[in-house]
Amino acid sequence: RPVFPATLLLDAQIALAMGVAAEATHWRVGTKPAPSRMTHVKMRSFMPPGAVVDIDAELVPSGDEGATIRLAARMGGKTAATARLEVVAEATRS
Repeated sequence: RPVFPATLLLDAQIALAMGVAAEATHWRVGTKPAPSRMTHVKMRSFMPPGAVVDIDAELVPSGDEGATIRLAARMGGKTAATARLEVVAEATRS
């Protein structure tokens, strides 16, 4: 029985999370957000090919040096997967 690979879902969630982090205004001048680690990864159900999956990201700042982004994937309104991405401030190159 084919299912959507969790690694592809995580890749899509990280891309969304980094887009959200890039738009946040709390980062210290001269830095940019960079992914640090992913925690609390839970796959709650299988995702069959062709299923519509909605993903969302909620940024929770932790000072001007980092943030945690809460991630969720839903199918038909039910939570299918959750995770947290920790993001840190990284100095930009001049």
